[in-house]
This record gives sequence, C-alpha cells and structure tokens, in this order.
Amino acid sequence: MKDVESESIDAVVSTLVLCSVADVMQVLKEVKRILAVGGKFYFWEHVHERPGSYLHTIQNLMSMFIWPLLFDNCQLNRNIDDMIAKSGFSSLTQNRFYATGTTGLFQLIKPHARGIATK
Repeated sequence: MKDVESESIDAVVSTLVLCSVADVMQVLKEVKRILAVGGKFYFWEHVHERPGSYLHTIQNLMSMFIWPLLFDNCQLNRNIDDMIAKSGFSSLTQNRFYATGTTGLFQLIKPHARGIATK
C-alpha cells in the first residue's frame, strides 16, 4: 500500500487476510495511514479461540506445525480482534461469533470476528 497516498481512501475491506500477513500491526498501521479522517475499515477475520478451551490448544499446535504450510502461512492463533482494538482507531465496533457450516479441519477456523473500525 506504499504507493497509495496518505488519507486518500474512504474504506478498506479485509476478509480472511490478516491471518496470513507477516506483520498484522504493520498492515493495520498502513490501513490507518491511507484512510481519510472518518474512513472505515471493514473486517471479517477468523481469530484465536479464547484461552482455556480445547480448540485454543489445537489452534496453537496446528499453527506451529502444519496449518501455515497447507494454507499459505495462515496462522490460527492470532488474536486479530484484539490487535485491531489496540491499533488506535478512533472508534471500533466488533463482535466475535462462530461460523456455521464448518466441518472437519475447518472447525479450527470456527471463531470469527467482524466489525468496523473508524479512523
């Protein structure tokens, strides 16, 4: 996004992308840089299950060994919703939910977060 002028975009949309980038916080910094004042960041991402659950543990193990190799560096154990909350947007509305229709291995990406962050 370095070729995009600062504060020149009204909206950025991210769907199931932040799990695979090398540096989530750097991407969020760039999103904030290119958004105009009042611009919106719309996101829908799978997230790390909350600690203490079986799924949380399995997500950690799969992220260490095989999942990133199979799914283009996708990391199951990223708290993307927390990262967005800490990235300094002026306002944020988001919620966690469980995706329906996930079967087999894809139950590992059942926890999701979606929301709108405003610059």
